[in-house]
Amino acid sequence: MPEDLFRRAARERRTLLNAWLMLNDPLAIELIGEAGWDCVTIDQQHGMGATRRFSPA
Repeated sequence: MPEDLFRRAARERRTLLNAWLMLNDPLAIELIGEAGWDCVTIDQQHGMGATRRFSPA
């Protein structure tokens, strides 16, 4: 099982950087993930889109 770097950093009480994303476009999420953020929050309440874009058809 791969190491959970997020939980490890939290246990070590390191500062974690979170990206707040209001788009539910999978490409945008991939780009944010590759940019080096520690975690990403996908805001679907105030964002532009529905859950079905994440679900397989």
